[in-house]
Amino acid sequence: MHAPRHRFQREEAMARSHQKGTVLPEGDSFVGFYSHKVKNPDTGKTKWKRIRVNLGLRSKVSKYQAREALEAEISEHTAGTTQAKHDSKIVTLGWFTRNCFFPLREGSTWKEDTARIRKIEIEQDILATFGDLPLTEIDKVMLQRHLNDLAKKLSEGRLKHARFYMKAIFEEAIEQEFAEKTPARKLILPKQLRTVDKTVLSWDQLRLVLHRFPFGIAFCSRWT
Repeated sequence: MHAPRHRFQREEAMARSHQKGTVLPEGDSFVGFYSHKVKNPDTGKTKWKRIRVNLGLRSKVSKYQAREALEAEISEHTAGTTQAKHDSKIVTLGWFTRNCFFPLREGSTWKEDTARIRKIEIEQDILATFGDLPLTEIDKVMLQRHLNDLAKKLSEGRLKHARFYMKAIFEEAIEQEFAEKTPARKLILPKQLRTVDKTVLSWDQLRLVLHRFPFGIAFCSRWT
């Protein structure tokens, strides 16, 4: 059964009039409710979504203080507008990176060859682990643990790239209003990095290796 049409008209009117929301007692706490539009990034469709906010214990805040807290919450998240925002609980890190972050980098800060390499690295080092998770479900601890694990596998240069792009992707998500904060801002580069192989071949060992390939024989003949 569809909700009555007057309900949606009322929600629209609340938003247009810079709604103050509703504050209600619930057990030992005050809770607040307000409505705003969200957009599904896959379908492009918008809908009204009712937001519930915990405003604190009734023993510690008055109803007046609870109402002020709700008004501050509404102002922060809607900024007095009815324009739809993307639903952060639907937008995944993979969707945002491939559809919003990559296009901005390609042809601007990334040249064609650079774009191909960076996209492969980001897919393998970041999206393979977090790509299917909504932006709101990824936190600092998850990213730091992942970065620590990458330190055992990747070179120092590629590890630095992984941290840089974790930060860059979330900062762009904030800029485009897909996220409200970034869990990547204070990520620390691990000190325990993968051991670098510093094996050096002697000239005799190098000649043996090169003699296995046709071009290597010609190369060796020039240096003997």
